[in-house]
Amino acid sequence: MILKQKKKIPIDQEYFSKATLKEYRSVNYGLAFRKLGWVVRTIFLLEYCNNKSMRKEIGAATTKIESLHAVCGWISFDGQHCPVG
Repeated sequence: MILKQKKKIPIDQEYFSKATLKEYRSVNYGLAFRKLGWVVRTIFLLEYCNNKSMRKEIGAATTKIESLHAVCGWISFDGQHCPVG
C-alpha cells in the first residue's frame, strides 16, 4: 500500500481563516491589556498605601464630590436632580 503524501499548505491557510487569526490576535491583545491594567492598579494601590499626602488629597476630593451630590439631591425640581459633572 502506498500512502499519498499530503501537499504542504501553510498553517494559516489550512487551519485558520484570516478572520480567525484577527480574533486570535485581538484576544491576546485584550488579555495583555487586562494584565497591564492589573499591574497599573496594583502599583497605584501600593503608592496609595505608602503616600500619606496622596491619601489626604484623594480623601479631600472625595469629600467635595460627595458634598456636591448631597447639595444636588437637596436642590431638585419635580423629582429631577441637577446635573453633576
